[in-house]
Amino acid sequence: AGVLAILLWVFHMGAAAVIIANMLFPLLICILNARAIHMIARYRQEVLKTFLIPIGSALVMGVIEYFSYQGMYLLTEKNSLSIIVSILLSIVAYGVVLILLGGLNEQEMRQFPMGGKLAAVCRKLHLFRK
Repeated sequence: AGVLAILLWVFHMGAAAVIIANMLFPLLICILNARAIHMIARYRQEVLKTFLIPIGSALVMGVIEYFSYQGMYLLTEKNSLSIIVSILLSIVAYGVVLILLGGLNEQEMRQFPMGGKLAAVCRKLHLFRK
């Protein structure tokens, strides 16, 4: 409530303040939960694999999505086709970058539904680290 009040009254952000506050609240809860778990159980979350690699993959995915949409729209001038193609390319880009950066290994992938088939495709494409 404090963040929302500051965003509303100090920065005069209006409805955007509610959106930002609604995004910050779960983030703050996650941080406080992680701190409490660390204090009670002496467990330290693996930051690189849990947060940084997925964030990097998401950034690459966003760039791929933006440029693939722009390119498809420039070629076809059809919004729905451009969206579908850019979403499909973004999904593939996220997965490939996640695997290449080591955020997901073959054993973890095999635990997913249809993960064995997906892992076989990734192995044929030499995406997994040795």
